[in-house]
Amino acid sequence: MTIANKKAMTNSQSATPTLSISSFILHPSSFILILLLLSLAACAPKQVITPPPSRNATLIQKDEQTWKRLAINSLHNKDYARALTALKRWASLSPQVKNTWSWQKLYIQALKRTQSDAAYEEYLCRLVVKNKYPLLLKIEAGSVLARHYFAQKKYSQGLQIYKELHEQARDNELKAKLEIGLLELLKQLSLAELEEIKSNLDQAKKWDFPQNIVFWVYSIQKLKADADANSCWPCIWANLNSLLQNGKFTDLKPFQAEFDFWVKKLGKPAQTIGLVLPLSGPYGAIGWKILRGAGLAQWNLLQNGIQIKIKTINTDSPDWKNLVANEKEAVIFGGPILKKNWEKLTATAATASPGENSGSGNNSNSSRSDNSERKFFFTFLPAIDQEGQAGWRFFPGSRDQVRALIKTVIQDLNFTNLAILYPEEDFGRKMSRIFWEEATKLGGKITGLKSYPPDQPTKWGKVVASFLNIKDRDDPLQNPDPDFQAVFIPDSLSRASAIIPQFFFYDENRLVFLGPMLWTQGFNPHELEIHYFSLALVPGAWWPENREAKVILLKKLLEQTAQGEPDFWVALGFDFIRFSAMLTSLLSDTWQPAKLNQILAGLQGMDWTIAPISWDEHGRAREELFVFQLSNSGLIPANMTTIEAKIKFRKKRRALKLEQLRLEQNSTVQMTDTNPGF
Repeated sequence: MTIANKKAMTNSQSATPTLSISSFILHPSSFILILLLLSLAACAPKQVITPPPSRNATLIQKDEQTWKRLAINSLHNKDYARALTALKRWASLSPQVKNTWSWQKLYIQALKRTQSDAAYEEYLCRLVVKNKYPLLLKIEAGSVLARHYFAQKKYSQGLQIYKELHEQARDNELKAKLEIGLLELLKQLSLAELEEIKSNLDQAKKWDFPQNIVFWVYSIQKLKADADANSCWPCIWANLNSLLQNGKFTDLKPFQAEFDFWVKKLGKPAQTIGLVLPLSGPYGAIGWKILRGAGLAQWNLLQNGIQIKIKTINTDSPDWKNLVANEKEAVIFGGPILKKNWEKLTATAATASPGENSGSGNNSNSSRSDNSERKFFFTFLPAIDQEGQAGWRFFPGSRDQVRALIKTVIQDLNFTNLAILYPEEDFGRKMSRIFWEEATKLGGKITGLKSYPPDQPTKWGKVVASFLNIKDRDDPLQNPDPDFQAVFIPDSLSRASAIIPQFFFYDENRLVFLGPMLWTQGFNPHELEIHYFSLALVPGAWWPENREAKVILLKKLLEQTAQGEPDFWVALGFDFIRFSAMLTSLLSDTWQPAKLNQILAGLQGMDWTIAPISWDEHGRAREELFVFQLSNSGLIPANMTTIEAKIKFRKKRRALKLEQLRLEQNSTVQMTDTNPGF
């Protein structure tokens, strides 16, 4: 009962005269009728009385629709300020509406027209990065922001938005949607714009999203824009095929379908790789060995569905330089093997044009359309000038050799005191300087240094005696131990085989002798006194007994074709062609040295038969050479445990010998003192 009713009743009661008890006495028949009505009411079904809808809720719903219509009409009439006001009033009535794309879409349209680009971008960025918003909303907002960035030519920011969304998406369907969205967005750009985007990407991350989409679209658009599609198709095919094999696409089907379309239209091309080798004259045998290995690699790649053409140019031909300059198909060349031929090549325009752009490396206008101007030479030389710019090295260098030796004696034997005994000629001086530099870098110390006249072997004995600080050849007790534990002798094996016995003559057999790869050339265990070299180490790029899969494959291919046993030069040719096929697929239209260096620095997945080669960001090669011992059976991998044990045994035996001599001398002195006539 309401308060008003209570008051009315009170007033009524006060106005009505007081009734007596007799007034409430019912007639018996009336009483029975009341009971009957009450029983019937108890048996009737209960009714649920629903209160009328709240007037406030109804008004809020009507207000939301009002503000929504006002916002849409204002946007339609380009009254963006009023649209913003209406949207904010709408959201104040229903805050959860901000989590819907229908509201946010209207809001950012109005925001873009009323605020600065910075405010607009900042708002969209908050939508993308804040966790409180639904993922589908983030994707819609991110797509709008990315298109805005692209329109402003802020390509890196646009790609970063796609990358953020791709990382947030946990559903492959959403990831695939983002990839296709970026694909369609990039297809709207010009080839020049795509080139600009591509030139600023990290080649080492080419397989990751969003870089994989950029490289894919650029290749397709380049193919469409080229009037003579067949001329660029081999490189683009290699690039697209490599992306299909390695690219991290969530759904490969649309990309495979596009690739298949072009393959059906243009056919499957063959890559062309050049070799610049001597095929006659004194070095012709080496050239033919390299070519033999190259041919085996070509056959093996063909069995795996990769077509390779090898264009060989004989450097003994009078017009070989013109043949190189006029070669239109090959981009990557192996060779030459002679320094004089490389110097001739670097003096021509064939290699000058890549070097012209080596300073910048990211000039989009420097991409060449003429194949004759984009040639990369991987020389089979130990050293070249302007390595990483004019050319690259595919061959063990001097630093590779000494580094392998120094690392072995320092890490496996804990020897840090090293010495150099070198011939007084250019090769000896150069190798000595490099050995000193690398030893210092690796924690070693040069505690002995001496030269000898290479053409005066009669003086070598005295040089070694001075080197060892021999006081008296006939009295070992007068001679101090050398203050070094290993000696580097950068000379031929024939000279070393005459110098090393001089150490034994002066009773010094505890030193480890280190030699260059030059020792392996012409090494014949039947012509060498091996016992003098029992503690000698030498680096090498080829290990015939290597059990790696590709070495086994090379031997099998040679056996199947009755071409004998492999050696370093055959393996070099085998590895170079396989390496070039891989590199060509990564290069695509990247023809600047700086970009090539970037690709080389991140190169992975190459299975080597020779010692593995890697390159730094400047294009300088580094080969991790094997370390061998010279034995009666030939070159064998160095067993440092055996060598260490042999050194300890010889040191112990020498100590016992000196102790015996000391005892004998003391005994002689005592006998002389007691018997002056002795």
